[in-house]
Amino acid sequence: MIKRCANLSLTYGVIAMAFGVFYREFTKFRSFTGRTSLSFLHTHYFMLGMFFFLLLMLAEKAFSFSTPKTGRVLAAYQAVCGKQGTIEATHGGLECGLFVEKLPGLDAVSFGPELHDVHSVQERLSVASTQRVYEVTRELLKRESAVRE
Repeated sequence: MIKRCANLSLTYGVIAMAFGVFYREFTKFRSFTGRTSLSFLHTHYFMLGMFFFLLLMLAEKAFSFSTPKTGRVLAAYQAVCGKQGTIEATHGGLECGLFVEKLPGLDAVSFGPELHDVHSVQERLSVASTQRVYEVTRELLKRESAVRE
């Protein structure tokens, strides 16, 4: 996972540089001095691509998201849903940070149903995905209780 994050970070860095050079040369060639959407590509690919994956790489090194415990959560998901689960970094999961802050050494995972247009007037929840979360949680608890016995 660390190597993959490093490679993605490098890739986004190269793309960001290419966008920056293209923007500079294109606007110079056209003698254009105003603001364009093209100017944002360079900074967005640096920040949202390169730096994001650098931070993710550091987080993986510090917190080891790819541990056997995480594998048990993914195995329960696969048993219930019949497909391979993935681990993704999102802006959600605030409650995990709050619990881990108060209980050092706590392993925390945040998962839930599909939400769309979160924190907007059109926010909605997928009822079918809520059922899947319930089933995965039951399977995970069943498996964890078997591990402890």
